[in-house]
Amino acid sequence: MATILLSAVGASLGAGFGGTVLGLSGAVIGRAVGASVGRAIDQRVLGQGSRAVETGRIDRLRVQTAGEGAAIPRIWGQMRVPGHAIWTGPVTELRRQHGGGKGAGPRVTEIGYRLSFALALCEGPIRGIGRIWADGEEISPDDLEMRVYTGDEAQLPDPVIAAHEGEGAPAYRGIAYVVFEELSLDRWGNRVPQLSFEVLRLAQGGNGLAQQVQAVALIPATGEYALATRAVSYDLGQGERRVVNRNLPPGATDAWEGHAGRVAIGANGGWIFADPRAGSRAFVADRGVGAIHDGRAWVPGAVSLGAHGSGLIAMQDSAEVVLQPGAQVETALIIPPGALVLGVTARVSEAITGSLTSWRLGTAGAEDRFGQGLGLQAGSWARGILGTPMTYWQAEPVLVGATGGAFASGRVRLVAHWFELRIPD
Repeated sequence: MATILLSAVGASLGAGFGGTVLGLSGAVIGRAVGASVGRAIDQRVLGQGSRAVETGRIDRLRVQTAGEGAAIPRIWGQMRVPGHAIWTGPVTELRRQHGGGKGAGPRVTEIGYRLSFALALCEGPIRGIGRIWADGEEISPDDLEMRVYTGDEAQLPDPVIAAHEGEGAPAYRGIAYVVFEELSLDRWGNRVPQLSFEVLRLAQGGNGLAQQVQAVALIPATGEYALATRAVSYDLGQGERRVVNRNLPPGATDAWEGHAGRVAIGANGGWIFADPRAGSRAFVADRGVGAIHDGRAWVPGAVSLGAHGSGLIAMQDSAEVVLQPGAQVETALIIPPGALVLGVTARVSEAITGSLTSWRLGTAGAEDRFGQGLGLQAGSWARGILGTPMTYWQAEPVLVGATGGAFASGRVRLVAHWFELRIPD
């Protein structure tokens, strides 16, 4: 700003003197002198390479609630509680520098802080901690270097506290607490956030309901499509889709890794894994079939299972077929080998267009086995029940064929229904 202003002033003064020097007018000389002085002022005021800049420094660091004589909460069941500071370590200051080179502006030093501290939660012992909130926003425990002490009478001092306090480090027996080691405060503006925790604590002693209940039957992972074997998504329009059966805590990854075949029960913002027993039943929502556990693995579609692994399996599979121009479409719906087929059902979900008069449904060698003369309008349907169930000894794709012409466009939803006989061990 000073460069612009003083160059204009210099040009005005130089023009007042008149004359020339080395062919340059007084106005030109005055503008050059004024611009040089203005640039020096700008650099001094704005710090363009002349002064280092520091950001992030704080004068005082405050930790959330801390005070003598505060009551220790006693809770039962599941409850969200704030933490009460019971120990803090020294603050670690981190400095990062950038800039300051020629033409790169001023040298900037960014200052950050890390802090180790402990927060008491409630009277122990507790079962564990579920979700965690920082300044009211839920965060994943995986993002924190945190250790949980359940508050039993045998717990030992935390290693970080012991490293600073020596042999006199307290163990806080009987109090459930958490320890944060070198927590980076950058994401919260170089301050300790207000932390709260979802705590689970069992009833202690007495003759209440907790002592009388001998067992609890859980419905594992209840929720729409919760037991689906594949990701199920809703079409929200304009190219946006949302997966409705993927509900991990924020920031968590691969929470089910290493737990294949087990029952995942959502609890306290995480998962509890249970081993199913022979005879346990489930519903595979995305395939529309039940499943029975045979003691080793889940058997989708099982109607009954024998003592030696034999069984009767009722299965179905579906496909949404987009009809492409032509006289016949080989669909992605495959009848597996060894299937005792009961039939194939269909519904036109988008009107079929083209030069055809109707359409048919079947497999190779019997292209109208499941229906012919079928309607073209949206909502038209076919219930292709076989009079005598037919066994397919090799995999066969279901075929959709045009009668009296060819397809131009359209959409058909197909479902195949069959039985399988499971061979004993």
